[in-house]
Amino acid sequence: MSPEPITKGGKILIVEDNYFFIELLKDTLTELGCEVFVARSGVEALEVAWKQQPDLVLLDVILPEEDGFAVAEILRGNERTKTTPIIFVTARVNLEDRKRGVGLGAVDYITKPLIPSDVQMRVRRALLRVKLPPMSSRLALTPKARQVLAGQQLAPGLNEKLLLFDGRRSIEDILTDREDEVEVLEFALRLLRTGMAVVGGEGAPGGEGAGGVSSGAPGPS
Repeated sequence: MSPEPITKGGKILIVEDNYFFIELLKDTLTELGCEVFVARSGVEALEVAWKQQPDLVLLDVILPEEDGFAVAEILRGNERTKTTPIIFVTARVNLEDRKRGVGLGAVDYITKPLIPSDVQMRVRRALLRVKLPPMSSRLALTPKARQVLAGQQLAPGLNEKLLLFDGRRSIEDILTDREDEVEVLEFALRLLRTGMAVVGGEGAPGGEGAGGVSSGAPGPS
């Protein structure tokens, strides 16, 4: 049996006034195990966001009453929602709109028409980054992990991923070398949740302050 999605239970607010895109996004996010809320105007979006405290907001730009940029600015200015990640989902494709969205703190900008697999990947990435410690953190395998893994024959892909978390590099540094960003983020979160990795301390890289790992994860014996 495959593990349940790491995104299961994530609360997502869709702010969209087009019925077709609402249903497409709801179906796409339900596959990830997310709890979905919908607002069809800028004013309604603010009310739902303050009440439900979503983990992520998917925000259209062209909306009744308040446009998406205005909504994002208000969300950023409120204590309850100032750190809530926002992904703009819009038909507006010009560079100036993208720059404005990034300037308002959006973590991503998706243009219509929507590709469900692409939306899922971007949503997974955003939710994983929320659940993980800051990207500047270093993760290191724990003694428990090394004891469990010692003497086991590991698949090459698994061994490669484990070797990433030796306490020497930040999560962000690791991701710069990887094309499978979402998979690495999910793997890191599973390691933390199962007690197989810890956030490194402030000691010398690779030393006890960085999780007590001096030589990375064990390879196959």
